[in-house]
Amino acid sequence: MFKKVFFFLSCFLLVSCQKKPELEISAPQLIFAQAPVQLVYSFSCPVCQKDILPCQIEERGEAEFNKAISKVFEAQGIKVVKIEEKNRREFSPKSLIRWCELAKVLNAEKIIVPVLFCWQERKGSAISVSLPAQVGFHLHIFDVKSYKLIWSGGFQEKQEPLSANLFELDKFIKRGGKWLKAEELAREGLEKLVKEYLDSQKQNASNTSN
Repeated sequence: MFKKVFFFLSCFLLVSCQKKPELEISAPQLIFAQAPVQLVYSFSCPVCQKDILPCQIEERGEAEFNKAISKVFEAQGIKVVKIEEKNRREFSPKSLIRWCELAKVLNAEKIIVPVLFCWQERKGSAISVSLPAQVGFHLHIFDVKSYKLIWSGGFQEKQEPLSANLFELDKFIKRGGKWLKAEELAREGLEKLVKEYLDSQKQNASNTSN
């Protein structure tokens, strides 16, 4: 009888002393809404009013740009939800309010207003081209509650051969010495801008806490 009691007591103590697995608590995913891409052919950005240098925007450019935006933001843990509209709405204070109200319904904290003014696909292959890819765009991020612009940035590049610019050696090596497609070039630019945005938010948070 004593042996049985000792056995059960030992089992109870062994089980109770075992370390309980810790619950995995993942950080809540940020949600950003995205307004329809603003296609611009003039020399001024309709959102930030900065000067731009437009070029041809090829037909598939908008769809590829949209896809690149989602991939780059989501790689940083930010889910991008597109705001769908039957009729394309051009940027204005009134349209911004409309987009922000829709963003609130989607539980988004911020809204991205992208401006695309240049999307030219490469003519050729990764090894040789007759015309390199060229892209140009702005990203503007607004606070959904206040409608205020909290950050904006721009990117424009036409890929050049190393022989034309020896200062681009690091970039040439990073790209594997190949000619990029427009989407690949845009993704590089978006990664740069998103990093700048996140760094600015960290800096603002640091300044606020001090």
